[in-house]
Amino acid sequence: LGTFNWQIAQSTTFTIRNASNEPMLIDTIFTSCECTTAEINKRSIEPADSAIVSVTIKAEKPAQFMREVYVGVRGKEQIVLSIEGEAVEK
Repeated sequence: LGTFNWQIAQSTTFTIRNASNEPMLIDTIFTSCECTTAEINKRSIEPADSAIVSVTIKAEKPAQFMREVYVGVRGKEQIVLSIEGEAVEK
């Protein structure tokens, strides 16, 4: 996310694409910190289709940070998305 004012929430998105021949079923989505929220726009992703994960971070104080979003996929290894940046006082 680069450098930003720690008092202003920052948002970003990730695209998860299903490259398999079977539907991808999303069981869970959670974050490594209460300061981070994540939502996915669909729980079932058909082959060759994709879903968007929207992530918002509200820094608790000025600091460098790294946060993770965990996406649980039924029958597959968990997907880990990483977000990093520096929240500064402006």
